[in-house]
Amino acid sequence: LYAAAIRAEGQWYVGAVCDIEQEFTIDFSFLGEGLYKAEVFEDSPSGLTRKKITVTKNDKITYQLSEKGGVVLRLVPIK
Repeated sequence: LYAAAIRAEGQWYVGAVCDIEQEFTIDFSFLGEGLYKAEVFEDSPSGLTRKKITVTKNDKITYQLSEKGGVVLRLVPIK
């Protein structure tokens, strides 16, 4: 499993990839105060999925990563 988070121009980008099927939990405690809109791209058995969710620094989300799969999030503060 390789995971990374980077902040650029006020937005956060979080990604994880793996070579075996496994769980990956994102702890959003690194975020600042307030709400963040998250655009999530995730591998699934049926292909690539895209969804939008709202998170705060108090949230944790667990993803089931597929073999040779991953997940990417773009987090933007809601003003």
